Amino acid sequence: MRISPIRRAAHARFWIDDLFVWAFEILLLGVSRVVGWTDRYIVDGILNVLSAWTLTAGDRLRRIQTGQAQDYVYGIALGVLLLMVWMRWPK
Repeated sequence: MRISPIRRAAHARFWIDDLFVWAFEILLLGVSRVVGWTDRYIVDGILNVLSAWTLTAGDRLRRIQTGQAQDYVYGIALGVLLLMVWMRWPK
């Protein structure tokens, strides 16, 4: 029969469903795997490093607190001195 290929294509719905399945599995799932890997290993890794640095800095700053007023006055005086030097530094 001459219309046999057309009939076969019509029964296969002109392979439109196969095209959509391919586009979903290859394109969409492939891109989502790349995005998931990037999020899991790169973004989370960077944030874990930053949080570790923050915790370490907090632990070191905690040691500065002595509870004695003269230590805080020395700290403020040092900060003001550094600000004055920084403001007068040639650009």
